[in-house]
Amino acid sequence: MKNKKSSEIKNRISSVFLDGWRSYVWLAVVGFAVYAQTLFFGLSGYDDTLLITRHYYLIKDLTKIPSAFLNDVAWGHSQQFYRPMLTVSFMFNAILGGKNVWFFHLSNILMHLGSVLLVFWLLKRLTGERGSAFILSLIFAVHPALSPAVAWLPGRNDSLLGLFILGAFGTMLEYVRKGKWRWYALHMTLFIFALLTKETAVAIPAVFLALLIALHGRQRLRQCIYLAAGWLASGAGYFILRSSVLPPTPPLMNTASENAAGLLGYIGKLIFPVNLSVMPLPQDSPYFYGIAALALFVILFTLKGIRNKKIFIAGLFWFAVFLGPTIFRITDFANMLEHRLYVPMFGLLLMLSQAEAIYHFKKIFLSLAVFLLILFGTFAVSHSRDFKDPLSFWQNAADTSPHCALAHRSLGLMHLNGGHPEMAASRFGQGLKNNPGDPGLMNGLALAYLNMNKFDLAVPLLEKAAVIDSGNAFCHENLGTAYLKIGRLHPAVQEFRRAHILRPEDTGILINLSYAQYLLKNTDSAAHYYSQALKQGLAPDPKIEKMLRNSIEK
Repeated sequence: MKNKKSSEIKNRISSVFLDGWRSYVWLAVVGFAVYAQTLFFGLSGYDDTLLITRHYYLIKDLTKIPSAFLNDVAWGHSQQFYRPMLTVSFMFNAILGGKNVWFFHLSNILMHLGSVLLVFWLLKRLTGERGSAFILSLIFAVHPALSPAVAWLPGRNDSLLGLFILGAFGTMLEYVRKGKWRWYALHMTLFIFALLTKETAVAIPAVFLALLIALHGRQRLRQCIYLAAGWLASGAGYFILRSSVLPPTPPLMNTASENAAGLLGYIGKLIFPVNLSVMPLPQDSPYFYGIAALALFVILFTLKGIRNKKIFIAGLFWFAVFLGPTIFRITDFANMLEHRLYVPMFGLLLMLSQAEAIYHFKKIFLSLAVFLLILFGTFAVSHSRDFKDPLSFWQNAADTSPHCALAHRSLGLMHLNGGHPEMAASRFGQGLKNNPGDPGLMNGLALAYLNMNKFDLAVPLLEKAAVIDSGNAFCHENLGTAYLKIGRLHPAVQEFRRAHILRPEDTGILINLSYAQYLLKNTDSAAHYYSQALKQGLAPDPKIEKMLRNSIEK
């Protein structure tokens, strides 16, 4: 009798979560609940300022949509990434929602939820196990390593890519099964959208073919030929369009040690998401978590074996190939951004779905899954807050990646601009401990010292920075300003001139030159540089003109 009641309770609980449309509703509700707070976030100050704020006058204009396909992602300022679908998504937000940042964040959440539902549908179809597919999809929905793809506006590049790749995979399966051309057309459309979203999509043909072979062997050869022809034609068109927009620049690869550390860092965060960072560097990623995670995976898959080895290998191939592009650097330092795990994660879930131990020890794994979902969801809520504003973003970056000079520079400048030179000096100093030769940190620390009137500490730093980064106009301008403050007028003029040669359009440098010449009583030179500044677009300043006029009269 007790067993019968227990069975009835289990069936009712199962029915609440798994029957029909209910699974999809639960996935959407849980995913939205975890990320609902992001609706109240602002901009992080990293990339979103460039892609949204600086180019708002372009993305708000409906007529500029065709131009998005003829420019790089930063409207001519990147020359590195061709991602028009990302730009169009921001245009959609700006045209419909204006400057309401919450609407941008809502779009991020909806893209993620769409991917979650596709993950569930695909896992359910590929494995035939609705319960395990539901649990694995919940993990995808709340996994904290994926939270940058939702909480950080530019991170939508990977959730949007996930939406297109998963959709393309599903429509391909429908085409292969039913042979209907409408599924073929929809698949190719989504494939093209994926290509126009992120460069990673070029790996789609190899990964999809591997999965087709795993599922059908050579039974669907004719459909595979049609698919290959479509992929080839679409890919050729994409590369022609991309090459017309971007200059031919070969990608830079990370070092072998950076890639090894980065890979272990990624694998570690899948199971132990405790060192989450908005800007993770390989040298700041602990090896232990990755090694421990690998050991757990080996134990899991050897404990009771693997259900379908072909699907398992296909999942491993999906994970490895879509994570592969992380071996290339997109900045001047190796940066293993967490949202790049978004698309590869599906491959991992596919592998996990084939672990026989999960089904053999169902009760244990169900309890463990509930615990992980609560834990991961809590971590995702917490980590999302690192993207709510620039201070939170750069504070996390500096704390979790102490070797990231950019993080310390940005956080230090925020303190400096906020009127806290002491805090800025402390942050720049901490950055220099791990990056002793970075001229940007030297400049920042020197500016903090100048604000504290510690000229004897500022000048040597600026002199050193100007030697290390002699082609940087700001180094020479800041050194000129320091010389000006301590009365060394002739060296100040020399530094301002060097800065002017490097940045002739900078009116601030011209005004500094004019003022230095005025102090040297070189009135004609002072007037010359002031007039140059006016020609460059500087608004006339009555005080400067009066000062120069009085000097000439004397």
